[in-house]
Amino acid sequence: MKMEDALQAFAVRAVCFIGDLEVPFSEEFDDHDYGATHVIAYLGDEPVGAVRLRWFKSFAMTERLAVLQRFAVIASGSSCSSTAASWPRGVAATCSTPRCCRSTPATG
Repeated sequence: MKMEDALQAFAVRAVCFIGDLEVPFSEEFDDHDYGATHVIAYLGDEPVGAVRLRWFKSFAMTERLAVLQRFAVIASGSSCSSTAASWPRGVAATCSTPRCCRSTPATG
């Protein structure tokens, strides 16, 4: 995962969970972030949503789904989550619509 991608995913989550929902930092970010795949939803070049995928033997678990409030109508979380869950591990894609557009696999 590139540093810029990680920062974008974490920034969206911080705004949504820590800022909007007042979730404590210690509950939002944990050691699972290092081994997870972070999928970022973009509208143009702006990150508007993120979801964390954790991989297990036979399935992937979606966690920490966040969509910025001002984009919640056009970048629906259910679309982001279902799109992300259907991708095989490590897949990357780009698009111009406000859906999950790019997978950013974690390294390590």
